[in-house]
Amino acid sequence: MKKLIVLLLGLISMQAYAIVMSPGFKAGPIAEKSYTILVYSDLVMTEPEKNRAQSCDFYLKDKNNVCDIKFIMFQQETKDPVSKQQIGFWSNLVTMNIAEDQKSIKGMRFFNDSDVAKEFNGDSGLNAFISGSTSPFLEGHKFAAANFIYKKDVGIICEVLLFDDHEFTKTEPFMKLFHLFKFN
Repeated sequence: MKKLIVLLLGLISMQAYAIVMSPGFKAGPIAEKSYTILVYSDLVMTEPEKNRAQSCDFYLKDKNNVCDIKFIMFQQETKDPVSKQQIGFWSNLVTMNIAEDQKSIKGMRFFNDSDVAKEFNGDSGLNAFISGSTSPFLEGHKFAAANFIYKKDVGIICEVLLFDDHEFTKTEPFMKLFHLFKFN
């Protein structure tokens, strides 16, 4: 009987591990009707490089060279429920790919779900801050703020703000760029 219970607990824990470790997302465009991206007059849509492992779906360059913005989209592969752990796991993988160096990732934190719903019309989200990376994805910028916003049955949109002055994060223009997209 003890062996049966141990076996059953082992199977249950492996199933739980499999659920957490299967993020349920794949790189690729999300249906255009699912989101809106604002492009202000001081931003220029630039064709992203598609031949790199660190490509993006949209690349907006700031005419004033203050901040560039890249968007990476991940489709949700199934209609199965997605946990915060799965969103965090996927976001961590993407952040490590963007940074190319775990030491340059200075922190990740989840947003309040109610704020994500109000500001992005999403269900969950988190932010990662990157500093000191020499990754080509940063296009020579010193800092990156990566925002991952999840919408149920749609996927994750990752908005990466690239900039050189840390004080920029405390300004109104930064917050304006921080809110460039919203799920419909």
